[in-house]
Amino acid sequence: MKVTIAIIIFVSSLQRAVCLTTITADEEKCILDKTGVRNCLFEKTLEISFNPTDQEIDIILQDYQDNFVGSMKFILHRLKASCVKTIKYFSRSYDIQVISGWRCAHTGSCINQKCSSIKMNDTIIELNMENQKFPGITRCMETEGGWANGCFYVDPACLFYRFSAVPTNDHKILEIFRCPKWDLELDVKIIIETQNDKQEKLISLKPGFTTEWNDLRITATSMTVAPLPILNQLFVSDESRVAILESESEDKLRSFKCSSKAAAIKFNECKLDPLSCDCNSADHNVACLCYELLETRQLFKRDLTLPFEHNGILLDVDHGTIKVSPDFSAAQIQTQIKGLTLKTEILANKCKVTNVKLIGCYKCNRGAKLELTCKTDFGNSLGNIVCPSLTTFTTCVPKGETRNLSVHLSHSQIDETCEIFCGSSYSKFKLKGILNHPEETIETKWAQKHSNKMQSLMDIDLTHLLKFLFFPRYLLILLLALFCFVLIGYCFLPCLTRFLLFKLFNIFSARSVAPNAIFIKIFNIYF
Repeated sequence: MKVTIAIIIFVSSLQRAVCLTTITADEEKCILDKTGVRNCLFEKTLEISFNPTDQEIDIILQDYQDNFVGSMKFILHRLKASCVKTIKYFSRSYDIQVISGWRCAHTGSCINQKCSSIKMNDTIIELNMENQKFPGITRCMETEGGWANGCFYVDPACLFYRFSAVPTNDHKILEIFRCPKWDLELDVKIIIETQNDKQEKLISLKPGFTTEWNDLRITATSMTVAPLPILNQLFVSDESRVAILESESEDKLRSFKCSSKAAAIKFNECKLDPLSCDCNSADHNVACLCYELLETRQLFKRDLTLPFEHNGILLDVDHGTIKVSPDFSAAQIQTQIKGLTLKTEILANKCKVTNVKLIGCYKCNRGAKLELTCKTDFGNSLGNIVCPSLTTFTTCVPKGETRNLSVHLSHSQIDETCEIFCGSSYSKFKLKGILNHPEETIETKWAQKHSNKMQSLMDIDLTHLLKFLFFPRYLLILLLALFCFVLIGYCFLPCLTRFLLFKLFNIFSARSVAPNAIFIKIFNIYF
């Protein structure tokens, strides 16, 4: 005889909940030894799709006689995406220094039409040689020559000038990069629990890779993240901080580029944008208008520096790598249970549940919390709890063990009789509580935007609302309100309408007795 049961309950992708799966071992794979210990071998492959935001998946393991053998719990943490960065360029803080030198025609460097053929990196002896070691742009403008300006020739004189980037006391190297690719990773905590043992393991799953632990083979077959514009932003880092780089700030940083970090440290190997300054002649000197320089503190503003959260998306830095935890993501994992052997001691003990408390919200992401204490008359045991609205499990010990269980319910008022199956018997207990209406979160806002507008009204527990209204005090208030509404509708409103129409008729009609009499007769007939 073979009995194999596999029940999988899938929930909405926008509401995290507990997926409950029951796996029953085949009869020939359960062996009972002389000491009363039953060894069951489990083999099963599960395909689970979920929205990985702190979702729990519970798997109940039982033998062919439906005796509770153990449980497996998968606690799925938020999916994370790690930045695979591509560096665009390096930069650093600098000041701009302008120097100039004037020469008459056919003297010094002002020969052979030098002013019209000058290159931006040419060395000019009229300029400070030390300054020309820094990255900069050399240019020349033709000005008036002649005796009036102290020149022998009347040919145009040369006004040489150079604007250069010089280092400041801030030696931090700025790295400007983008994240064209994001590596996805999902942390899963696995808990295997039996009567006398509990094993835990935290594993990290990557798409297409398989992780093995304790006769389990877990593979993430797919992970997806909705398109997020913020992931395409530019970032800037100074090795200790990371910030989102605004387009205006990037335009200023781009005026001083370094090809590598080593070049940025040396400074002299970097390049200055030729359009950084706009210069005009002023007598024998130049007056330059340059871009406003950007200070480091302006880049790392509090509202731009990571950790950064916007519209439910959290960006943080972990060991120098940007990691994102998007709310709207989905994944699918394959769990293969191959050769997992669990031992259970068959005892004729009894379990009793006390101190039952139920708090939290219904139809909400985080669910409600069920607190209870389970005690046995002797020996340890696993108890399977079955209620009209939920199914879960707990551990029971002689001294009593209090546990907090996460449950997900669909209505507010809970008043049910539950059963706990433990050992060779079962017992009953009452489950009572009033749960709150779910609070609005980013996921629910997104769901309301992309689904029916009446969905939020449908989530209200009308049964609990009616019970609330039938409370004597509130029922009396409701009846008084209805009475006032009827009184206004059938008594005061017609009289007020008649009075207003009568006044309007007197204003717009001739002042005679006959029209008023006719008007009164008409009102008496129709009102």
